[in-house]
Amino acid sequence: MKLIKSYLITFIFITLLILLCFWKIFYGFFQQDEWLSFAYRFLSDKSDILIIIKNAFTPSVGHFQPFNELTLQLLFSVFRLNYVGYAIVSIFLQIVNVFLIYIFAKKITSNIYLAFLISALFGISASSYQTTTWILADLGIHLSTIFIILCLINIFDFAYKKGTKYLYLSIIFLMISLLFKEIGLGLFGLLPIIILFFGKLDRKTKKRAIFYILIVGGFYLFLRFAMIYMPVAYSKTSSAFQSQPAKDMIYNLLFLPFLAFTQSIVPSDLLIVFLKKIAIFSKNYSIETLNSIPFNSFLEGQVLFIVCISVSLILILTGLVVYLKNKKTALAKNVFLGILLVLINTPIFALSPERSGIAYVLDSRNLYIPVLGSSIFVVVGLFLILKQNIRKTGLMLLPFLLVNMYLLFNKVSDISKVGMIRKSILQKVSEIMPVFPRKTIVYTESDKSFYALPEDEKIFPFQSGFGQTLLIWYFDKQKLPEEFLENRFLWELTSEDYKEFQGTGFGYFRNFENMADMLENYNLPLSSVISFRYDSKDNRLEDMSQEVRGRIGGYLVNKRIINRRNYNLFTSSNNKDVYLAKDGNRETFWDSKIPYAIPQYLEIYLETKTKIAQIQIDSYTNKNQGEIGYKILVKNSENQLETVYYSKSRTPRDGIVDIFFEPTLTNYVKIEQVGYHKFATWVIHEIKIYEAVN
Repeated sequence: MKLIKSYLITFIFITLLILLCFWKIFYGFFQQDEWLSFAYRFLSDKSDILIIIKNAFTPSVGHFQPFNELTLQLLFSVFRLNYVGYAIVSIFLQIVNVFLIYIFAKKITSNIYLAFLISALFGISASSYQTTTWILADLGIHLSTIFIILCLINIFDFAYKKGTKYLYLSIIFLMISLLFKEIGLGLFGLLPIIILFFGKLDRKTKKRAIFYILIVGGFYLFLRFAMIYMPVAYSKTSSAFQSQPAKDMIYNLLFLPFLAFTQSIVPSDLLIVFLKKIAIFSKNYSIETLNSIPFNSFLEGQVLFIVCISVSLILILTGLVVYLKNKKTALAKNVFLGILLVLINTPIFALSPERSGIAYVLDSRNLYIPVLGSSIFVVVGLFLILKQNIRKTGLMLLPFLLVNMYLLFNKVSDISKVGMIRKSILQKVSEIMPVFPRKTIVYTESDKSFYALPEDEKIFPFQSGFGQTLLIWYFDKQKLPEEFLENRFLWELTSEDYKEFQGTGFGYFRNFENMADMLENYNLPLSSVISFRYDSKDNRLEDMSQEVRGRIGGYLVNKRIINRRNYNLFTSSNNKDVYLAKDGNRETFWDSKIPYAIPQYLEIYLETKTKIAQIQIDSYTNKNQGEIGYKILVKNSENQLETVYYSKSRTPRDGIVDIFFEPTLTNYVKIEQVGYHKFATWVIHEIKIYEAVN
């Protein structure tokens, strides 16, 4: 009864600790890989249970995780697109794992205080935050880890002569974990080491147990390699052998363990910040250099690599010294257990499907098991260094624990903040467009690029294609054809396309000309176009469908250029030089002389009312015009100003921005500059005006 009470109190404390760090996860939203997962879930949703099981166990040259597939499908049938339901499951599994690690740590240390410190350090580690915050994509890691810990608990029971059944249970739990996620593959190497160096088994029993483990491991590896030659396996994904050169794979196999050792203790992004602080302190680099892409690539690649390898080697040597000084103590072996849990279980990530290139920074989710090893190493190693004084150990670890809690809370908060933005965008889209028209093209404009895309690739703040996200968001209510979810249609971040299935059409575009051409090719009505504008500064989504339909009209109509002698220009600044903007010489230009952080405008006065459909603004080789935005106003038939075009940021193509709008009979056009640059002035080399020709 006393033991149960002790476990109950520990479980409650662990639960509160995890909730304290992760509670903002409930305000988050789905990540990019999770949207792709939903596409598979919808496709399997109407299948017979036997077909679902068959598909889950279909051989794959990439991941083979049938138990995870079945679990995801089960959860999907319950929660559908209810984010909070999945978040609850993810938090619960994190709590279960931390509690199991407490039990495991108590078994190997025989000390409840050390066990609590190990489990707490694991539970609040900022290095592996993705495992819990990617609530669907990394569900398999949580589930696999549960059985990895059960495997380790049972192998230690076997090692300490508690019966052969614990060996069998350990192997069974390991095999189950591999069917959720292959992150425990390294245990086929670790379990024999535990049997050899831990416990009190006789030599014959050790040999027989190691033989069983190696036979099962060899059989599993044989089946996995055999899958490469099964034609059906290619229906899912590619293997690491197909996606990366052999030299890169060997490089990753050798060095990932040492990178993981350091990064499982100190998060890689914190290391990068620290390295930047050193660079600033040295005063050898300017702020511009520190923020440049080449410098960051150098820092995150070569410098971080050297630092991580060096720190890992120092820590491992320190562990060796600690062991030699305390080898008479049973606890000392756990220092090496922690090291081995990192080093043996990390190489598998070099074989991740579709991996390409040399890895310098490990994905946070791939550090979940390494964090367990480093937690054991840090806590037990420090305890031995401090001559087994648990009070001093706790006090020394307290700042480290608090820093991890702070970092973890901030990471979860940041993810949740982005998640709330994404959710609000989709909810706003649903309000504006409760259902798709039967044939729909969605066109979007954003004022910003995200996720390291080039500046001219302005997207909504989603890490996967917004087109597929919309398809999945509407799939249940709209009953769309399943073909839209096949072959990763519109999933890639910058993808654009339009397709029709069973009389239903859907497309997504960010490039206006591509969208308008597709509309014309399929002979779709203007009412098919639904358009949204996103302002990242105010997190505001606007319906701009009518404006864009007008733009399409201006784009598709026959046009001709208006003679520059038939209109005059007037500007809000440096008006005396405005003639240079229409002198027919691309080498000369008008310059506003003031930064376009200050609102400015240009007015066009035509001699007679003309049906205007397009304005072309040429900034030629001036590279500082990329953030120029435009608002076009015209005098309508009632002699009132009407906004026909608005875009906060249009990237010039070859120095030219083409502005299309609904053909309007007018003799006055006003161009307001609505972009922003703190220093650059507004420059126009040439401006051309086009009229619609009936």
